[in-house]
Amino acid sequence: PAGLDQAQVSKEIRRALIGRGWEVTGEQPGQIDSTLHLRDHVASIRVAYDASEVRIGYVGSTNLDYAEKRGKRYIHGNYLGWIGFLVNDITTNFKVTAQGG
Repeated sequence: PAGLDQAQVSKEIRRALIGRGWEVTGEQPGQIDSTLHLRDHVASIRVAYDASEVRIGYVGSTNLDYAEKRGKRYIHGNYLGWIGFLVNDITTNFKVTAQGG
């Protein structure tokens, strides 16, 4: 993310995660692990980041119908929505911070 240092990137990713109800379960430079518990659904992700990009990767889930079939991955549509909201929040946080907000 342009104009942000490593500490700012980490802080804004954490803020987006916590704001959406994700629990930060582990952190080291360039990586944040997080889990979301909603009713009987659980999703775990790893957010990897550096000076130029942020990547959100699937780690595991419970009751989200994850499957791999013929080389393609499938998961409950709600998971994709949760990740989409997270991406939007992270992007917004970066823009606000980069503008001095």
